Amino acid sequence: MKLESLRGKDLRETWRKGKRIKGRLFNLIYSPGEDRIRLAVVVRKKLGKAVLRNRLKRLVKEAMRHEGKALEKGFDIILSLKEESTTANFDEMKAELSKVLERMKKG
Repeated sequence: MKLESLRGKDLRETWRKGKRIKGRLFNLIYSPGEDRIRLAVVVRKKLGKAVLRNRLKRLVKEAMRHEGKALEKGFDIILSLKEESTTANFDEMKAELSKVLERMKKG
């Protein structure tokens, strides 16, 4: 399944009306979408300088590229990172994302 960016009006609508799942490293907000997965990664400035925030975004996007293959249908997904994510490595990020996506598929 193709991974695209979630932007603008669709991002705001998902943020307002989407279902929420809380995880250890991030909060996931989602709504059913079309035949593709659209992703937005939100990292607050409070979590660190730009280099760290960009690294976290790259880690999450790569983990989503691996774990998103398990999703059968399209979703609009927003991942809002928590402070605990700043010390997480790729494997921890991938494992947490897998858990949260399983919960998302169930309900």
